[in-house]
Amino acid sequence: MRCRRVRQRLSAFLDGELPNALRDRLAAHLDSCVECRATLDRFRRLAPVLESSPAPGVPDWLPERVLARAQERLERRRRGLFDPLAAFAQWLALGMRGMRPAVTAAALVGVVLGSLMGWTLSRKPVAGSTIAASSRETLESLYGLDALGGAPADSLEIAYAELTSAPQAPPAFFAETKGVR
Repeated sequence: MRCRRVRQRLSAFLDGELPNALRDRLAAHLDSCVECRATLDRFRRLAPVLESSPAPGVPDWLPERVLARAQERLERRRRGLFDPLAAFAQWLALGMRGMRPAVTAAALVGVVLGSLMGWTLSRKPVAGSTIAASSRETLESLYGLDALGGAPADSLEIAYAELTSAPQAPPAFFAETKGVR
């Protein structure tokens, strides 16, 4: 047995709570390991001190608080109600005490970036550039980046960009079959 496992079970060993086979293995380890035997001796010296000291008292407010919390949960279960807003508020109150400034800053950054994105999308296009651009150079100058830089002229990306940016005319086959059902 490893020393760490033995030390975890020393209290149960002293109290006689271990099965016989495990107790025998632990005793064999204690016979051969000086460090674990010293830890066991410290446990044996500590036991009378703990037994002679009085148990700490229960605060007066604790039973009332525990019973009130249990009653609240029981009533919620009986009604079958789950209020997600109340659960979120409780999560914020208990779990996020130290994180409120960080969450507030993240929300503020999100609002600012969202506003900035909306503002840039609502701006009028620069004179001379139109959304209906059909060439690669116009697309690059319109968006200010070279998204299709490595794509050859006959690639699927270029064809898609030209199809989506060119003015749409109905396909020829649609005009021919419009009257046929």
